[in-house]
Order: sequence, then structure tokens, then C-alpha cells
Amino acid sequence: MRWRAMIRREVVVAACSSTYTLAMMEHSCETRLYLDDPDRLEFEARIVERRPLPDGGVALLLDRTCFYPTSGGQPHDTGRIEGEPVVDVREDEAGCVVHHVTRDPGVDQVHAVVDRERRRDHMQQHSGQHLLSATCVELLQRETVSFHLGAERCSIDLPGALLQAEELDAVERRANEVVWQGRSVRVRSLAPDDWKLLRKPPPPGVGSVRVVEIEAWDRSPCCGTHVGNTSEIGLIKLLAQERVRESMRLHFVCGHRALREFSRRLERQEEVVRELTCHPDEVASRVARLKEDARAWRKEAESLRAEFAASRVREWLASATRIAGHAVVVRELQASEASTLQMVAEAVRAQGGIALLGAAGEKAHLLFACPEELALDLRPALKAACTHVQGRGGGPPHRVQGAGQEVQNLDAALAAARAVVTEQLGSFDKGASTA
Repeated sequence: MRWRAMIRREVVVAACSSTYTLAMMEHSCETRLYLDDPDRLEFEARIVERRPLPDGGVALLLDRTCFYPTSGGQPHDTGRIEGEPVVDVREDEAGCVVHHVTRDPGVDQVHAVVDRERRRDHMQQHSGQHLLSATCVELLQRETVSFHLGAERCSIDLPGALLQAEELDAVERRANEVVWQGRSVRVRSLAPDDWKLLRKPPPPGVGSVRVVEIEAWDRSPCCGTHVGNTSEIGLIKLLAQERVRESMRLHFVCGHRALREFSRRLERQEEVVRELTCHPDEVASRVARLKEDARAWRKEAESLRAEFAASRVREWLASATRIAGHAVVVRELQASEASTLQMVAEAVRAQGGIALLGAAGEKAHLLFACPEELALDLRPALKAACTHVQGRGGGPPHRVQGAGQEVQNLDAALAAARAVVTEQLGSFDKGASTA
């Protein structure tokens, strides 16, 4: 019996792991009540095996179950068995449904209840996926290659490039037309001779399969739980798309999730409207105007900063120590001025001075610059400074920069750089005197 179960398990996994999902079969381990009645949420069962779990919980095998195990892209059900929370449901290597509970119920005959909201949500999402996938084939000739039912969003992967806006609109509109037509959704067994009726046939070697059929729209092999009528899906809302290797991924939500998503987005829109004090229809134009104003303000601020920096540089150069005839400006700027280091350094260099600048932010920032014609190599000065701030940096001889973690040592770093530059300029002066 166990050997037969293992053979069946190989067939089921092969089907579920692609989006084919599942061979119709007789379960040797238990009776799976959800296959014929997904709306049934309460049942009586007998515990046939208990297995201890590493976390202190217990894995229960029942003779019958309404709990759906994780498979085919659909997550497991939750609920309670004899009052004990069911935290996970999965298939073991033999294909038996294993229910993970926090502790042993202590009896063999148990009453179990499946969480209604989670089951209904999964039914809406999974049925919505079947309908959406069939719509993509109908309108785009693209077959779904994988399906994921997440905690917040669902997604399907389709071959090819991202969809155009008009394609997304057409798919969403047509899918919802089918939802609102109230077409029946039923489950039946289909023999291999009838597989030509399927949108996506199962792999070879499988016998009769369990098929979920949306009236006059889709037939697909599947082991999941589904609604009985497309109107129960409520709404299919496409949210986003993204590239995934050679395919594209389409994110969507159905039913109550679509309502929650709309409510969240409406709340965010109302927050934006309050902040902008405008009508919702005016948000885009108001934001565009704000962006344009911000660009103008940034440009004006840059101009003012440049003027201010030039004014300060003139003062600094006038009061700077002159070494071998060269003005050396050694300054530590405020953290808020770190972005102006380059501007100040260029202003000093443009007026023939040597800039040894630092700014203390999250890191100690260093920027040294001098006129190229001076033939002064500032890299040794940067190396000396970086040893004090535990940093590193580099650049061409006339313009170097670096950063380090030891912000409190910035003064010592600038002093070390000044000492190196003073020595270099002194050697220039000696050389000139000798000549």
C-alpha cells in the first residue's frame, strides 16, 4: 500500500510543480473531503498516526480531512482540530496529508474546523487565476508557466515581453466580464481520450485527471479549492507587471483582496489630496507643478550657494597662511555643508590656492585640491589624513578625496595633511633657492 502511495506521489508532484496540477486518484492515506465539497469547513475524523515535531508540536494524520495541503501554488488551510490550532498542512513523502498542531488533542476521535476566511480567500484567488490565465490565452496567446498565491498578492508568469497598457486593459476588462456573467465552475474527472478539451494537458503517463471547468471558458487540471460560480470571484484587479528572466510576471488580486487594495489606495490618495489641498483629479498636475518649482528652487539655491562659497573663499584666502608663497586654506565645514566641499575646493583652486577641506557627517569626508600647474602631489597628504579617520580614498595628484569612520579625528586628519603639504612646499622653496 505504501509503495502504491509513493508511485502516486511522484505523479502528483510532477503535475503540481508545473501549473498542470493534479492527477485524479484514490487516496490510500485519507479521504480528502475538499476535493468534492470545498465549501465544507467542519468534519469529524479519526487520528490514525501521531508524529512528534522538533518545535514541540505534533503532526497528525487523519482518516479524512477538509484541510488543503500546500501544493499547486496554493497555500495550506488553517483552522483547529479539537480546539488546537492547525499551523501547517502538507503532504509527506507517501502523499499523506499531515496536519501540524501546537499540541496533541489527547483523543483519537476529533472535531475539526477549517478557517472560513482563509479558505474563501484562496478559492477566490485560485479561481480568479484560472479565469485570468484563460483570458491571457484567449487575447494574447500566452500560456501561464507558473502561479503564486501570496499572503497579499497573487501572480502568474507569462512568456514574452511586458504587456502594453492597452493589452493590460483588455485582459482585465474581458476577465471581469466573464466574472460578472456568473458562469458555473464545476469539478469533474477527465480521461486521457478527452485531454484535447484542456487548455493545458497534464504530462504523459497520468490516468484520469481532476479538472476544474469554467463554463464555456476554461478547463484545467487542478487539485485546488474553487468557487462554484465566477460571480463569487467578485473582481479581478491587475496591479503591476515586472520582468523575470525571459518571462514577465503579472501581479493581481481577486475578491475581498481587491476591495482591501482599493480601500488602501483610496486612503493613500486622500492623504495626498489633503496635503496638496486639491481635488483628486488635480493631483497629477499639482505634483508636476511642485516638481517644476522644486527644480527652479534647487537651481536658485545652487546659485546662492556658489555666490556664498565664493565670498567665503575670498575671505579665507585673504587670511590664509602662505607657505612658500602659496595660500593654504585648511577648513572643517559643517555636516550640512558636505555637499559644498567640491564647490569650495574648486573656488580655492581657481584663485590659485591650495584647499585642504573636511566635513563631519555620518563619515569624515576629505577633499584636497590645488592648481594643476603647481605640480603638487596631494596623494601623500590624503594618505596621512586617512590614517587618522580609518578611511581610504584616491584621485589624481592635483585633486584627491576620501572618507573614514572616525569622525572625531577629523581635526587631526587635516593637521596631518597640512604637515605633509607644508613639507612638500618647503622642498619646492629650497629647490628654488638652490637654483
